[in-house]
Amino acid sequence: MFYFQKEYQNIVLLSTFILVFELCTCTGLGPTSDEPQSSWPTPFKAIWNVPTYNCFHHFGVDLGLAKFDILANKEEQKTGDEIVIFYKPQLGLYPYYDPTTLRPVNGGLPQLVDLYQHLEKATQDVIAAVPNKDFSGIGIIDWEYWRPQWEMNWDSREIYKNKSLEVVRARNPHWGSERVELVARLEFEQAAKSLMDSTLRLVKELRPMGHWGFYHFPYCDNVKSPNGTCNPVSVLSNNNITWLFDSSTALYPSIYFNGFQKDKRDNAMFKLMETFRVRNMSRHQDLPIYVYTRFNYSHSSLYYPKTDLKNSILLAAELGCDGVVFWGDHNDSRSLQSCQELQSYVNSTLGPFVKGVTEAATLCSQRVCSGRGRCVGNIMACSDNFKNQGGWSNAYIGPQHSGQKELNNLSMSCRCSCYKGWQGTACNKKNK
Repeated sequence: MFYFQKEYQNIVLLSTFILVFELCTCTGLGPTSDEPQSSWPTPFKAIWNVPTYNCFHHFGVDLGLAKFDILANKEEQKTGDEIVIFYKPQLGLYPYYDPTTLRPVNGGLPQLVDLYQHLEKATQDVIAAVPNKDFSGIGIIDWEYWRPQWEMNWDSREIYKNKSLEVVRARNPHWGSERVELVARLEFEQAAKSLMDSTLRLVKELRPMGHWGFYHFPYCDNVKSPNGTCNPVSVLSNNNITWLFDSSTALYPSIYFNGFQKDKRDNAMFKLMETFRVRNMSRHQDLPIYVYTRFNYSHSSLYYPKTDLKNSILLAAELGCDGVVFWGDHNDSRSLQSCQELQSYVNSTLGPFVKGVTEAATLCSQRVCSGRGRCVGNIMACSDNFKNQGGWSNAYIGPQHSGQKELNNLSMSCRCSCYKGWQGTACNKKNK
């Protein structure tokens, strides 16, 4: 059994191990401070996290993502230079209880995992999955079986509290229930923090140019909220895990819709507003925000109509997020028919919509924010890339000279969120 009081000592020891492991197993040098960086970020990106490799290679169906400015890994593989996602068995020794058998895996609880062995295996996993030491894409850790705050483990996650109580009670059979719960909570939360924080620090050390964070954080839990606002318990929990956001180099909230939801826009908006609130509390108030979204409803094969593309993709762009990540599963590419249906939807609806939003964000950035910030607000009205009648323009409207009156009108619809190092209403002044 591993006692978490030794964890930080082991983390320090592991730093040397990581460097030695890299030198022994990898070729080439890591990134240096002299390597050129892109001048400014793309204002709004759309990234493909859908396992559609089979569509092209098994069924000969080309989705044509690139022509719509949708970024994807080479051959639409699960991992590559654009995106890598680690699910529970793919990064280290993530502890959890199997939801079917209820048997513990890797100790079941964060306080029972051997942190050194976890980080040792995680090092090997990262190097194998992301061989490019200059990886600068988005990196997501998807651990969903338990949450690091005790009170957030309800419903199917209740087992993590119950098992933690059993561990403490077995060591101290004469303790009262109140004392048992106090210690169990402390042990669970400290171990969860150590496991998640050290894992983030590890991947950042191994691939420092990547944008790393945990999927779905910060939580909002507003599905049952009558007005879309976040659950107060979740908000308080987010206040107590600022360490997680301080260690992250990107945030990955989730705004999936199901077909029966009402007020989908409000539901998504409050989740994203909570993400911005959390970012503003963190040490890094310029953390990129990539919003996980879908193009079909959860537990359904029905594709989003344009209304819900606006409620997800366009909303994220209007609020000033860095981009969206499209998630899907193997059902989207399980057969020739499913691939053809997805191809038709991408070409007729999703693709043109995404291209319209990304082009509008780029044009608005150039015309309103001097190319040194992203627009927040009605980016379609600010970009001249959207026809008043509601149609999408597929032609990119390049930067044009605008009169002062026009710029003043645009600034009433949009404001600028300046990139690091710039300030001013048009992001045209360098920080002093």
